[in-house]
Amino acid sequence: MTYNTKQKEVILDIIKKYNHEFTVQDIYEQVKDSTGLTTIYRLVDKLVADGLISKTIDEKNKPHYNYLGECEEVNHFYLKCDKCGDYIHTDCDCIS
Repeated sequence: MTYNTKQKEVILDIIKKYNHEFTVQDIYEQVKDSTGLTTIYRLVDKLVADGLISKTIDEKNKPHYNYLGECEEVNHFYLKCDKCGDYIHTDCDCIS
């Protein structure tokens, strides 16, 4: 069973607005008056497990996340711009 709380809705709305990598701290800075850091970590971990966001670890061993969205395609990729960090969704036909 999945519960939709007001905190979860607010955090998910914030995540959906990012078109580049973000950290849990980035989200926390926007909601720290209403939501605890532990709640954010739990939700982010669940979203990674559900495939809605991806997790990467940088060279300093710090996790970064990217919103992937809800995609109906089976074969698709996300290309990351090395300069700005934005992700571009593309399917297999484009890569072929």
